[in-house]
Amino acid sequence: MTDPKYWDCDCKEEYIHKKSDKLYCSICCVDEHNQPDFTLVNLDKLTYAANLDYLKTIENHGEVTL
Repeated sequence: MTDPKYWDCDCKEEYIHKKSDKLYCSICCVDEHNQPDFTLVNLDKLTYAANLDYLKTIENHGEVTL
C-alpha cells in the first residue's frame, strides 16, 4: 500500500515527507523524484500506528522534528 501524497527518503528516522511541503531531503541528499511514494509494507501494527500518527502530525502542523 502506498500514499501518493507522501514520499520516503533514505533516512533511518523521519523518512516520510509530504510532497506539497518538501521535495528534497537535505539530511540524506535525495530528491522526491528519485524516491518511492510512502509505503506501508510488512509493518507490524505498532509501527503502522506510529507512521499514521506521524502522517497526522505532518498533515495538521506541517513537517516537524519528532
